[in-house]
Amino acid sequence: MINYNILKTFLTEHFSDKRINEYYIDIIGNMFSNEYIIKLLNEIISEPELLQKIANRSYKHALGFDKIVLLDLQKDIDKSFPKVQVRLHIWQPQNDSVAITEALHEHSFDFVSKVITGKLENQSFIPNELNQIEKQLLDKVLTIIPTLNSETLQNVELNLESILVSLFNFSSF
Repeated sequence: MINYNILKTFLTEHFSDKRINEYYIDIIGNMFSNEYIIKLLNEIISEPELLQKIANRSYKHALGFDKIVLLDLQKDIDKSFPKVQVRLHIWQPQNDSVAITEALHEHSFDFVSKVITGKLENQSFIPNELNQIEKQLLDKVLTIIPTLNSETLQNVELNLESILVSLFNFSSF
């Protein structure tokens, strides 16, 4: 478990505050070479207990990709650590069950992505200024959402992307 332990040590020593500054972006990108990833995955599959632990916390993400959490500092090391994870995302666009449309979303955390094969596209959007009617509508929606039952809330969440795009008329830059 040489590579897995090196990874745990590196993360615990460098990301105790859960922030990724620019200094680490190249280091992380270089660290996760394809050769390193292959060695890491080979180590994981050769350890049945570790493989089972990883399988138990892995799932199909709502956006359609397989989310495999290889390492989680809170769960694997100490609950007092911040939520720092190493994940393997497997996107299979040929899968007919995955929606073709993109899902407009944001992240509330720092992360670095390393693409093993294929490509990753990131689009950033700046919402247009809301007029008074749109602001009132948004305030009303934000007031109502916490009062919804789970079934209704789930229906709203399923359609939220198209509602936001049409309501705010997002402009790409």
